[in-house]
Amino acid sequence: MSNIEKNRFFPELKERENSAMFPGKGISEIRKQQTGVRYGNSRQLKSEEVEILKQNRCEADDWALISVTDPFDSSLVKRTVFKGVVRIGCLEKGIIKAKDREYYCGISDSFIISSDIGDYCAIHNNRYISAVITGSYVVLSDNNEIYTTEDAKFGNSILKEGEDKTTLRKINLVNEKGGRSISAFTGITGAEIYLWIKQRESKEFISKLETFTCKSFDSRKGYYSFFDDHTVIKGTSLVRNVMTGRCCRIKRAVCVDDVTINSSALKPSLITDNVIVKRGIVGEGCRIANSSIAEDFILDPGSSLDMGVRFLHSFLGTCSNISCCEIISSFIYPLHQQHHNSSFLIASVVMGQSNIAAGATLGSNHNSRANDCEMWAGRGFWPALCSSVKFNSKFASYCLLSKSDFPYELNISLPFALVNNNVYENCLEILPAYWWLYNMYSLFRNYFKFMDRSAGLDSIKGVEFDFMAPDTAEEILSALSFIKEKQKSNKLKKSKASNKASNKAAYIKIPALGIENSKREVKILYPDKSKTAYTEMLIFYCGSVIFDFIGKTPDNINLLFKTNYSEAREKEWVNACGRLLPKKSIVNAEKAVMGKSKTSIESWEEMHDYFNEEFELYESRKLLHALSVAMVLYKKRKPDENFLNAFKTDYKKLLKKIEQEIIKSRKKDYDDPIRKALFSNTEEMESVLGPLEKDSLVGRFRKKFVEPIFQLT
Repeated sequence: MSNIEKNRFFPELKERENSAMFPGKGISEIRKQQTGVRYGNSRQLKSEEVEILKQNRCEADDWALISVTDPFDSSLVKRTVFKGVVRIGCLEKGIIKAKDREYYCGISDSFIISSDIGDYCAIHNNRYISAVITGSYVVLSDNNEIYTTEDAKFGNSILKEGEDKTTLRKINLVNEKGGRSISAFTGITGAEIYLWIKQRESKEFISKLETFTCKSFDSRKGYYSFFDDHTVIKGTSLVRNVMTGRCCRIKRAVCVDDVTINSSALKPSLITDNVIVKRGIVGEGCRIANSSIAEDFILDPGSSLDMGVRFLHSFLGTCSNISCCEIISSFIYPLHQQHHNSSFLIASVVMGQSNIAAGATLGSNHNSRANDCEMWAGRGFWPALCSSVKFNSKFASYCLLSKSDFPYELNISLPFALVNNNVYENCLEILPAYWWLYNMYSLFRNYFKFMDRSAGLDSIKGVEFDFMAPDTAEEILSALSFIKEKQKSNKLKKSKASNKASNKAAYIKIPALGIENSKREVKILYPDKSKTAYTEMLIFYCGSVIFDFIGKTPDNINLLFKTNYSEAREKEWVNACGRLLPKKSIVNAEKAVMGKSKTSIESWEEMHDYFNEEFELYESRKLLHALSVAMVLYKKRKPDENFLNAFKTDYKKLLKKIEQEIIKSRKKDYDDPIRKALFSNTEEMESVLGPLEKDSLVGRFRKKFVEPIFQLT
């Protein structure tokens, strides 16, 4: 019986004689490839060093298999068992300062099998470490098991040698039944995921994307887990098949299994406090904490899961925060917030800049005999407290749902609308352009809030924050046509509450066909006001884009007049995970993969390059689109000086009106008698809320939009 089997620290760990189990006794080619030249200067232990290690109650099945790198202080290795080939980097007395405590450099009270320890690491009290490679200044402390299996894939949906295609693990995004499943891998972007889940007509196309994934990774078995420099793993029960970037911290986790955790010194990732993380990709600067569960998932950089969230088969966009809820099979774009108790989101596409309130139940399997229902919601989606939506449903951008149980499937194509289920009159009510008409303050507050939250994140570059962009502009143009058509074909009715002097209808009633899957009527509230508001929003969009371009340099105004303008504007835009593209760009990507165009895409690297080139064209495309919309509004064929002067005058007037509306909508909070009842006097209210005239949003709006236009000559 060997000394390892007798070791009193690990009495239950048995050595298997003549065992061929991974990682084996030698140094594999893959292990050499992973470590490179790091251990080129390593040497075997000297006899006096072996004696010191034995005195420190260390054991090894063969001391000749242990190699070290100078300088090496053998007195810092205590009560540790070594098995197989173990290589140790430089080791001297020193202290590693982690965020919450300090660790002494050295190795103690651990069982290490066939692993490579980097320079100046702190490896203390680890019950089992096998097939692991660490960088320098790594801390592994008070852990139960840290090891790698032979077929480790580190969260990537790939096949290893000898594995059948039927065993390929996928993430069932959007559709619980798997109709839009993808293969996850390190480096996949939201735009590529959108392409994958949306272009499902051709099975050959899907097969090619899966082939791209498998080709991007080595199919050989035998890769070791790797913890990059300054990684800290402590108090964790199981760490298996894990890759980490620099400065990653894993603390007090229950299980971290089959995961790649991207991390860096500037954007460290954190996995902490009773979490379970399995089969996923974690982006830089992410946080998973406080009893959260994440399985079969992808987190974009800068996102977080907290407070017991259950996150399965889903993608979370950058700079998003989720807590206290359940999310399954959902594709969530950047800048999403869902941090209230008892909400759940199932089988959905939520296109970012969104907020899911407490008690909201947005789940599939409501109206199907199989779990194959879906919901697609444009950016700015905001369901109210305890709202419930029946699947399948689709919502335009910036839809606000009132607190209600919506009994039928919905297809809301009017953007910036308030949607209400009127149970008393048994009808669906839609107020188009609600945000612009009644809550201008929140509209611009969110715009600046998203910019602040994403500051410094490289992964957010190119994401459209502005609520007015080509996608919403086209939605508004379609909405204007829709309202005008319905006004012509329906007899206008006045409600008792309408302003008789205005001679404008309070609503129009239309059949639910195409809007709601019911036989009841749908009310479009204040259609004339909504049309005016929509037109103002288009003017704001065109003005902000065109005059921002002119303001960058005086020569741009001449460039604008020389532009080869085409009346055939780009009408179909897609939101590819926060970044806007013409629909033709997605179609062309599919053609390139299928070999049906001059450009060919034969790998994910080429796909990355294709989308990066498309994203770089966005600003120029946006300018041309805004110019085209302005030509439609002013009924011009080509921009000239007269048009520009007239447009500039209208834009200035509109900016003044917007500023007044921002103040007006915020002033409601100061004039509300119920809210004022909470304060003894005006001074107390202003001390708590701040003076209205000093509201920072008004100042930011002036600086961003008003001042530049008035500075133009």
